[in-house]
Amino acid sequence: MKRIATDRLFLALCCSLALSCSEYKRAEQPWEAGALVDAGGEKQIVSPMTDATVDQLQPLLDGTADKGITPDSAVPDGATLDSAATLDGNLADSGVKGPPCVGSTGTALWRVRWSTPMSWSIVADALPTLNNWTAQPVQPGSSLIDGKAVLLKSNSFILFRWDWSGIAGYKSAQLCARAKTHGGGKNNGFYAWSPFHGTSATSSVFDFKGYVYQCVDFTAMMSVADPPGNVGFRLYPDSAGADLAMEEVELCLQGLTFK
Repeated sequence: MKRIATDRLFLALCCSLALSCSEYKRAEQPWEAGALVDAGGEKQIVSPMTDATVDQLQPLLDGTADKGITPDSAVPDGATLDSAATLDGNLADSGVKGPPCVGSTGTALWRVRWSTPMSWSIVADALPTLNNWTAQPVQPGSSLIDGKAVLLKSNSFILFRWDWSGIAGYKSAQLCARAKTHGGGKNNGFYAWSPFHGTSATSSVFDFKGYVYQCVDFTAMMSVADPPGNVGFRLYPDSAGADLAMEEVELCLQGLTFK
């Protein structure tokens, strides 16, 4: 069983925290401490997550069974290996506003990096609003690998949330990560989990040599009809391998249309 059965944090957040806030003026959320700032043209938040902060969310976890949500234990074991993404030009969709993806084709709805284990920066995006935006590592390594990559260990994940406001739809999607396997053990990949859309395929593995992009099909892992407080997922290193040094993550949409 993957680690999703050990931590219901994201499920509770999605179900219990449907926040309303104006663009760039985000309400402080229980897993965050800080404010959205403009850091040289990049949108950044510094959020010192600690184990104690996670523990404070336990009251939210206690009531999840009453909200009609399928328990984590019902998510099936394992994930099908997905072949590496085919890169054929890396161009944004013709006529669509927004930056092109780097790791795949289509438009980057968002692309994020980290300047510390707890500080993220949106380096490119096509989001009409940053309501509910989060790219928060949970229990990562204490320092960046190679000065640029968040270390995801066996008990780590990254919580991503955003808002579909202003977006009409998309034809297909890929979640892409630029990373490398770190430390001892077998080469590793990543997968994502959402309490409303299940578990994604597991990416092809990263090796120890250098940072490369791997992608998984994400078309069915989200919907523009999802309520604002329920949009998001957790990204995990696969439990079968070593730690991952995660440099960059982007969500690539093909056929993106706006309202």
